[in-house]
Amino acid sequence: RKCAKVSYVMTLNSPIMPAFGRRGAVLAALSLVVLTYCGLASLTAASRRPAPDEGLFASPAITLITKGYMGTPVRDSSAGLPGLERWTYWVMPLHLVLLAGWYKVFGIGLWQMRLLSVLWGIVGLAALFTLVWKLTQDVLAAVVAAALTATDFLYVTYSSSGRMDGMAAALGIAALAVYCSLRERSLPRAM
Repeated sequence: RKCAKVSYVMTLNSPIMPAFGRRGAVLAALSLVVLTYCGLASLTAASRRPAPDEGLFASPAITLITKGYMGTPVRDSSAGLPGLERWTYWVMPLHLVLLAGWYKVFGIGLWQMRLLSVLWGIVGLAALFTLVWKLTQDVLAAVVAAALTATDFLYVTYSSSGRMDGMAAALGIAALAVYCSLRERSLPRAM
C-alpha cells in the first residue's frame, strides 16, 4: 500500500487559496499585517516618554539643517570624544542625513523622528516577507513570519523609537531578501 506524499507548501498558484483570488488573499493578509503593525507602532511612538539618546540622534540632524554641518552640540565633548560640537563621528551617518532631510520636509519633532522609524519598520516587514517567501516558496509561511514580526514587542518598540534601529534592521533584512531573489538568476549579480 503506497502513501501519497502530501505537501503543505502554499504558493500563489495553490488551489487551497481562497476563491476570491490568490493574489488578493495574500494582499489582504499583508495589508492586515501592515495595518496591525502601524497601529501598534504608532501607539508605542505616541505613548513612550522621550529617551535621552533620541535627543542625541536628533541633534546632528538639526545642526545639519540649521547650521550646515553635522555636529552634536548636546553631547559634552569632555566625555572623551573631542570636537563633537562640530563633527559627528560616534554613529554612522546615513540615519542622521535621512533624518535631516525628513525634518526639512515634515518639521522637527519627536513624533516626526519616530514616524521615520515606523516607516522603516514597514520596509523591514516587506523585506522579511520576501526573504521567507524566496527561501521557502511558501506564501503562508511568509505571511505568518511577517505577522509574528509585526506584533513582536521588541520589533515594534525599536521600530518606533527615534533611533536608527528600525532602519538598520530593515536594510539588513532587505539585503538578504535581494540576495535570495537574485541568486538563482545570477550569483555574481546577487553578490
